Amino acid sequence: DEIFVDDLHQRYETACDPRLNRSQSLDLAFLVAEVILAPSERRDATLHGSTT
Repeated sequence: DEIFVDDLHQRYETACDPRLNRSQSLDLAFLVAEVILAPSERRDATLHGSTT
């Protein structure tokens, strides 16, 4: 399936590119790992937006 510039409006619903670059992917991976490995009390606070 070839994609042409004129067809892009049919393929994407927003103007934002949803892909992460290499640096963003690594940053996100480390943040997720921190949340997963954090003690449960700290993890709950992080997930609910408060910091201690």
